[in-house]
Amino acid sequence: MKRIGMGLVGPGFIAAHHIDAVRRLGDVDIIGVAGSIWESAVRKAKLLGVSRAYSAYLDLIADHDIDVVHNTTPNCLHFPVTMATLRVAKASR
Repeated sequence: MKRIGMGLVGPGFIAAHHIDAVRRLGDVDIIGVAGSIWESAVRKAKLLGVSRAYSAYLDLIADHDIDVVHNTTPNCLHFPVTMATLRVAKASR
């Protein structure tokens, strides 16, 4: 079975729960997390055990290793992140 590459946008308080749930699936590789501030994204990626960090969600979405995007941003930011994800034909959760 092909492994799925997952990226997460919005590494706030709920991000750890999403990553924990995804890791339990067994066939998903967590590729990276994107936050609005580079230093914060790097810190969260390290804390969550994720190898890549992005300071812009568009960079995460453009990563060819990422097949699906978890959008854990505040509700007011869901629309632009989800629309950008759909424009490059990736699944948004």
